Amino acid sequence: QGLGQSESVELDGSQREAVACCLTQQVSLIQGPPGTGKTYIGSTVAKLLLDKSNCHQHGEMGVKILVVCLTNHALDQFLETLVPTSDLFGINDVDDSRIVRIGGRSRSQTMQKYNLVEQARKNRSCEYAQLFRASMCEMENARLTLDEIRRSLKRGFDSDHNRFQNFATNVQSFSG
Repeated sequence: QGLGQSESVELDGSQREAVACCLTQQVSLIQGPPGTGKTYIGSTVAKLLLDKSNCHQHGEMGVKILVVCLTNHALDQFLETLVPTSDLFGINDVDDSRIVRIGGRSRSQTMQKYNLVEQARKNRSCEYAQLFRASMCEMENARLTLDEIRRSLKRGFDSDHNRFQNFATNVQSFSG
């Protein structure tokens, strides 16, 4: 499928499954070893969501996307994939507030103008204080949701592990 203009994407089976999951679930987790396309999948999903929200026609961001990465470098890499397509979604040098990067340890020159502190310094308005509080609240809600997902996955894993151990014990008793 195309993204916005004429950009097309090549996805393998597990990547297609990840994109489908992200587009049909309220919260999605993309994880994997280095080089498996986590940033690629995340940016593909973000572009699809931004394109679908029609924010370039309405002048307002129709969807909010919270991206949490293990490292500042990974976050910068992800956000930098959105910057080149930002004009398609009504984001330009005049209004840098459509992408907000929270955290001060970015080494990316490209991402400096998107940093919340930099935007607040540039605009000096209470809108950014409200944005910061709202962002912190959304991050806390996301953290709580992710904690619940982690607990649920652990319960499922523990249950599967117990069933496997019982099965192995039964197989040994029949063999011996």
